[in-house]
Amino acid sequence: MNGYPIAAEALDLEIYQLACAVAASSALHRLGKTNSEIKRLVKTFECSELSRRLIALAVTIRNIDEGGWLRNAKDPPVGTLIPDERQPDSSEPLKLREACNKLVHAQDVDFFPGVDDMDEDTPISHIIELWGSKRGKRWIATLDLFKFVEAASARA
Repeated sequence: MNGYPIAAEALDLEIYQLACAVAASSALHRLGKTNSEIKRLVKTFECSELSRRLIALAVTIRNIDEGGWLRNAKDPPVGTLIPDERQPDSSEPLKLREACNKLVHAQDVDFFPGVDDMDEDTPISHIIELWGSKRGKRWIATLDLFKFVEAASARA
């Protein structure tokens, strides 16, 4: 046996719950404008829950991949990666496997990239940015959460 024995249905549930968290953001923020309890719940849980679900899914995918899943299937791009921020023109496609690694090892996460006038009513974006370092070089990853969910669900 390779890796932890995780049922396919458990992976499907992680994918579904992450997709729901991302897709519901705009609607929940709209509701929060007129409902203070919804607003409180969104403020308390949205980024935390999204973070938790992203890490859980990334670790689950990497665990399954120890059995060779991504070697036997497509490893599609789900974003872009700049391996060294000192060379911003050296971007490359961020594949599913590497996106999982970046999610696990990220030191900083921005759920609102490009939003200058953010307030508490700003929904999360389906595009997030991650920063971290590897071998002394600071990397920047841009991840499309919908592409990530789609790629995770398209396993062989």
